[in-house]
Amino acid sequence: MRPLEGRIEAIYEVEGGPVPLSYIAYGHVDKREFVLEMLCEFDAVILPEHVMHTYVRNVPWHGPDGWVSVMYPAKGSGRGAYPITSIEQGWILRPKESDDASI
Repeated sequence: MRPLEGRIEAIYEVEGGPVPLSYIAYGHVDKREFVLEMLCEFDAVILPEHVMHTYVRNVPWHGPDGWVSVMYPAKGSGRGAYPITSIEQGWILRPKESDDASI
Protein backbone atom coordinates (compact mmCIF):
# COMPACT_ATOMS: atom_id res chain seq x y z
CA MET A 1 0.00 0.00 0.00
CA ARG A 2 1.43 3.41 -0.93
CA PRO A 3 1.86 6.09 1.74
CA LEU A 4 -1.20 8.19 2.52
CA GLU A 5 0.77 11.39 3.22
CA GLY A 6 -0.75 14.33 1.36
CA ARG A 7 -3.50 12.25 -0.25
CA ILE A 8 -6.48 13.41 1.84
CA GLU A 9 -8.64 16.06 0.18
CA ALA A 10 -11.24 18.34 1.71
CA ILE A 11 -14.57 18.19 -0.18
CA TYR A 12 -16.68 21.37 -0.27
CA GLU A 13 -20.29 21.87 -1.32
CA VAL A 14 -19.10 24.89 -3.29
CA GLU A 15 -15.48 25.29 -4.35
CA GLY A 16 -13.77 27.60 -1.89
CA GLY A 17 -16.66 27.21 0.57
CA PRO A 18 -16.12 28.05 4.23
CA VAL A 19 -16.33 24.55 5.78
CA PRO A 20 -15.57 21.18 4.17
CA LEU A 21 -18.44 18.68 4.04
CA SER A 22 -16.07 15.74 4.29
CA TYR A 23 -12.50 14.57 3.81
CA ILE A 24 -11.59 11.78 1.40
CA ALA A 25 -8.70 9.66 0.20
CA TYR A 26 -9.02 7.82 -3.10
CA GLY A 27 -9.03 4.05 -2.62
CA HIS A 28 -9.79 2.04 0.49
CA VAL A 29 -6.90 2.82 2.81
CA ASP A 30 -6.18 1.62 6.32
CA LYS A 31 -8.51 3.45 8.72
CA ARG A 32 -5.79 3.92 11.35
CA GLU A 33 -3.49 5.48 8.76
CA PHE A 34 -6.34 7.79 7.67
CA VAL A 35 -6.87 8.87 11.31
CA LEU A 36 -3.16 9.66 11.74
CA GLU A 37 -2.98 11.60 8.48
CA MET A 38 -6.05 13.67 9.44
CA LEU A 39 -4.29 14.59 12.68
CA CYS A 40 -1.00 15.46 10.94
CA GLU A 41 -2.40 17.29 7.92
CA PHE A 42 -5.55 18.94 9.28
CA ASP A 43 -5.00 18.84 13.08
CA ALA A 44 -8.36 17.03 13.24
CA VAL A 45 -9.08 14.34 15.83
CA ILE A 46 -11.33 11.53 14.61
CA LEU A 47 -12.15 8.00 15.71
CA PRO A 48 -11.38 5.04 13.40
CA GLU A 49 -14.94 3.70 13.73
CA HIS A 50 -16.28 6.85 12.00
CA VAL A 51 -14.05 6.39 8.94
CA MET A 52 -15.99 4.82 6.05
CA HIS A 53 -14.97 2.70 3.07
CA THR A 54 -17.49 3.47 0.32
CA TYR A 55 -17.87 3.80 -3.43
CA VAL A 56 -18.79 6.98 -5.32
CA ARG A 57 -19.20 8.11 -8.91
CA ASN A 58 -18.89 11.52 -10.51
CA VAL A 59 -21.91 12.78 -12.45
CA PRO A 60 -21.86 15.89 -14.64
CA TRP A 61 -24.23 18.66 -13.59
CA HIS A 62 -24.92 21.97 -15.30
CA GLY A 63 -25.09 24.80 -12.80
CA PRO A 64 -25.25 28.56 -13.15
CA ASP A 65 -21.50 28.73 -13.81
CA GLY A 66 -21.42 25.90 -16.35
CA TRP A 67 -20.70 22.18 -16.11
CA VAL A 68 -19.28 20.70 -12.92
CA SER A 69 -18.75 17.19 -11.61
CA VAL A 70 -20.81 16.14 -8.59
CA MET A 71 -19.81 13.15 -6.43
CA TYR A 72 -22.67 10.76 -5.60
CA PRO A 73 -22.67 7.58 -3.47
CA ALA A 74 -22.63 4.34 -5.47
CA LYS A 75 -23.89 0.89 -4.53
CA GLY A 76 -20.61 -0.97 -4.85
CA SER A 77 -18.02 -1.10 -7.57
CA GLY A 78 -20.28 -0.78 -10.62
CA ARG A 79 -19.54 1.04 -13.85
CA GLY A 80 -17.93 4.42 -13.23
CA ALA A 81 -17.75 3.89 -9.46
CA TYR A 82 -14.51 4.07 -7.52
CA PRO A 83 -13.55 3.41 -3.88
CA ILE A 84 -12.88 6.13 -1.34
CA THR A 85 -12.06 6.31 2.35
CA SER A 86 -13.91 9.20 3.99
CA ILE A 87 -15.12 10.95 7.11
CA GLU A 88 -17.94 13.48 7.32
CA GLN A 89 -17.35 16.85 8.98
CA GLY A 90 -19.79 16.04 11.81
CA TRP A 91 -17.53 13.26 13.16
CA ILE A 92 -14.48 15.49 13.62
CA LEU A 93 -13.93 15.96 17.34
CA ARG A 94 -11.40 18.78 17.17
CA PRO A 95 -11.28 20.62 13.84
CA LYS A 96 -8.36 22.82 12.90
CA GLU A 97 -8.82 26.43 13.98
CA SER A 98 -9.68 28.89 11.23
CA ASP A 99 -6.86 31.06 9.89
CA ASP A 100 -9.34 33.96 9.72
CA ALA A 101 -8.88 36.07 12.85
CA SER A 102 -11.73 38.48 12.00
CA ILE A 103 -14.55 36.96 14.06
